[in-house]
Amino acid sequence: MAITKKLLKQKGFKLNTYPKGKFWEYETKDKKIIENILQEDSFGDENVVCLQLKEDYSDKKLAADSNVWEIETEKEFLDILERMYDKEDMLRCDFCRTRLPVRLLKRTHYGSGFGYVRIACQDCMERLGSEEIKGK
Repeated sequence: MAITKKLLKQKGFKLNTYPKGKFWEYETKDKKIIENILQEDSFGDENVVCLQLKEDYSDKKLAADSNVWEIETEKEFLDILERMYDKEDMLRCDFCRTRLPVRLLKRTHYGSGFGYVRIACQDCMERLGSEEIKGK
């Protein structure tokens, strides 16, 4: 596997232009995604994680809050990408609007007949309770 434009877009990267050139960038504030990317017990209180590389796929960097690390090899970068969810595998919670992997969301049905579906993350399920989410 190699780093490609298609792979970066699939993971949610955007190509941004700055005076110093064009960079592929990915940023998340989602705790579950941050956990998957960093995979370290010593981490855990980070609020923002960013991945960045030049348009030609060189100069790869990982930033967690204000700490920045160079990613030395393409294999290291691809390993991080493998731990990330594809953009298509993610949905937004209908309540807090956080974007999460589908497997971490709960669907609740409400209404008569075919009804409606609301999608809630675990935090909203706990905070609001299933009755409020169902609209009762």
